[in-house]
This record gives sequence, structure tokens and C-alpha cells, in this order.
Amino acid sequence: MPVQEKSRGCLIGLAVGDAVGTTLEFRPPGTFKPITDMVGGGHFCLKKGQWTDDTSMALCLGHSLVTSEGFDAHDQMLRYCDWLDNGYMSSIGICFDVGMSVSSALRRFQKTGEPFSGSKARWSSGNGSIMRLAPVSICYQQQPHQSVYYGGESSRTTHGSPLCIDACRYLSLVLTSLINGAEKRIVTTLDYEPQTEELKELQSGAFLAKPYVELTGSGYVVESLESALWCFMNTDSFEDCVLAAANLGNDADTTAAVAGQLAGAYYGHQGIRQDWLEALHQHDDICALADALYNQSHQQTGSIAHDV
Repeated sequence: MPVQEKSRGCLIGLAVGDAVGTTLEFRPPGTFKPITDMVGGGHFCLKKGQWTDDTSMALCLGHSLVTSEGFDAHDQMLRYCDWLDNGYMSSIGICFDVGMSVSSALRRFQKTGEPFSGSKARWSSGNGSIMRLAPVSICYQQQPHQSVYYGGESSRTTHGSPLCIDACRYLSLVLTSLINGAEKRIVTTLDYEPQTEELKELQSGAFLAKPYVELTGSGYVVESLESALWCFMNTDSFEDCVLAAANLGNDADTTAAVAGQLAGAYYGHQGIRQDWLEALHQHDDICALADALYNQSHQQTGSIAHDV
């Protein structure tokens, strides 16, 4: 499968997962009938195909990487603030569903000008930086070490805890590997040395032995990533992966957005249900952004080769 197709799948998959999962956001397991389709609704009463903060922040990050021709934390934070205050890159024109860690970091940035404003406290280890990560992995797909490094740096803007940084570095390399054709087993065989015990345990694959009912789909970064990885590893299609993630409830939009990044990078854009693609808000614009990030990844490689 062409790498560009997988790059599109990674970013579109994030948005599709977000749009599917929003229906069950904040709903505890056992309080709803499992969904089998993208239907919209949910806590924010969205139309089918509209997405939440996960995709809004991913688009901010992606456009920053393209416009800045690389990683610029200050520019990223300006775009996040534009989303927070003016609805930039929102599916409904206003900011909604913003997490406390994100809003606190953005307000700190507005006061201090320091782009790396994410709390370093362990208690603030939420999933708000893994949910938006796809653009980094696409942009640096030809440079795995850069993918790892900038994956972590992208977390530090709003989520500075060691767990969040470690999770983003690991996930960014997983996504980059899948985009470049790796098999699913890369999840546990990745050439990455976690810096935290929690990520070491996750990379060991021990969680794969858990039954589905023991997954939480919570907002805690380790549990969120574990749930998404489990759904990716234990299903055989993009559709089944994202639905399994969404039907965990709780932070369903983010669990499904993370799972959608993984499944999209593996199955590609064409592996996503056509009716979901047609319903997705701003599908063509998101696809164009994925292509721009893909093109930039190859321009960077050419520039490095020329410099050498």
C-alpha cells in the first residue's frame, strides 16, 4: 500500500474515530446500547461526521508543521489559543470539549509566552496529547528519531508529565512505523526504550491478555493508550477497531481517535468505510493536509541528503 495512502489514513482515521466516539463520550459502560455506526449526537449534540477537540487540535498541529516547515512550538500554541478563543479549526465554529490541562496550559502561555506550558505533575497525565499526534508521525515519517523527539515535544506544550511525553514518543514511532508498512506486532517489538515503568509495561504487551470488559477508555494517558492499542491489535478492520474503542464509553471520542490513528495508518485511507468518509466534516480539507504533511516529509529528507 502506498505510504501516502497510509498517511492519509492516519490523519483521516483520527477524525473519523473522533466523530464515531463523540456519541458515547462521558457515558459509563453499561449505560448505553453499543453503537454500530457513525451517528453523531452525544453530549454536544453534534451532526453526523462532526468532530471534537481531538481533531481540532490535530489540525492546528498539522497546519503549524506545514506553514512553519517543521516543528515550531510557539506557532502551535498560537493556533491552539486561536481555537480556544475563536473556534479556529472547530467543526462547529466555536471551541468546545476543551480539557482542563489544555486550557490551563494555553492560559499560562498567553500570560508568559512560554510555549512549553504543560503541567509536569503526575496527576495531570491525561490523554490530550496522544489524541492529536498523527501530524507529527506523518511529517517525520522518513526520520524515525525525529518522530520520537518531536512526538515528545508536541506533548510538552500542554502535557508536560513524563508519562505523557513517554506515551507520545512511543506512539509517534508506532504510527511512523505503521505508515511505512510495519506489521501490527511492531506495537510490542518497537525499537524504543521507554523512560517510565508504565510504558515499559505497556510495550511488553501484557495488556493484550486482558478481556475487553477490563478496559476503561478513561482519560488517563496510559489507560487510554492501552485501550486503543488493545482494540487495534484484537480486531481485523478499521471499522471494528474504532467501534470497539468507542463502545468502551467514558472518554470515547479520544479512545476512538487514538485507535483511529493506529488503524488508519495500518489499513490506509481506503480501508475506512466509504459512508464514513463521505459523512466526515471537511474530509477533503483534512485529506489535503495529510498530503501536505506527506510531501513535507519527503522534502525534509531531500534537504537532509543535500546538506550531507
